[in-house]
Amino acid sequence: MDRDRSKVARFEEAMREYKGAAYVAAVNSCTAALHLSILAAGISPGDEVITTAMTFCATVNAIIHAGGNAGAGSMSSHNR
Repeated sequence: MDRDRSKVARFEEAMREYKGAAYVAAVNSCTAALHLSILAAGISPGDEVITTAMTFCATVNAIIHAGGNAGAGSMSSHNR
């Protein structure tokens, strides 16, 4: 590995090789990871995204930040 590159770049390369992935992005938080995942899934402004009703605010914030409309769904034993 090239010592002139950042530790992050070296980590991303090692992870890419380990997972056999075409792309890897190291991020500083789960919120950032959720946002990138939503963008990678192709969610665009106006898309409706249904998430669980019992979740952390970062989930909904990532959807909204990508331009999606967040909706909460729930499932009980009555509708399985």
